[in-house]
Amino acid sequence: MADRALSTSRRALLGAAASLPFLGFKPATRTLPAGDEGLFARRLARYRTLAHAAKEAAETGWFRAANDRRNREMAAIAAIGDAAPKGACRTAFRRIDKAEKSYWSHCTQPMQRSATVLALTPVPDLPSLLAKIGVIREQELDELEIAGRPVLTLLAEDVRRLLS
Repeated sequence: MADRALSTSRRALLGAAASLPFLGFKPATRTLPAGDEGLFARRLARYRTLAHAAKEAAETGWFRAANDRRNREMAAIAAIGDAAPKGACRTAFRRIDKAEKSYWSHCTQPMQRSATVLALTPVPDLPSLLAKIGVIREQELDELEIAGRPVLTLLAEDVRRLLS
């Protein structure tokens, strides 16, 4: 997918992330409270697994096969013209509609839920913050509210905690 042009809020987000090293951040001394060290890493790994599965299905897997089949059917219907069986288009669209709903429930929805959970998870260090920002951009969560708070507020909380 092609990246969209950066909006003002995205520029502000990335600018804030880029300025962190100049604000006295010391990664070796900033950690999460005891017991939380691996939580962000596990949630990031889960998101990446889901994102990979969604990409795989869309590019070379079952969802791509469903789209290719619909395209072949529509090309065959167009080639036949008026001689095409009645309802052939409707059948082709019904099949792809079913595939799209399946892709949503098996790929897109779990990936978005995982990204939302990740956005709510405190980061343990600067590299994790950068990974979190990347996921937020990929899923276009940067202009949304999660749990009643703007995503930029969640990132600001991470920055404050990392700097304390």
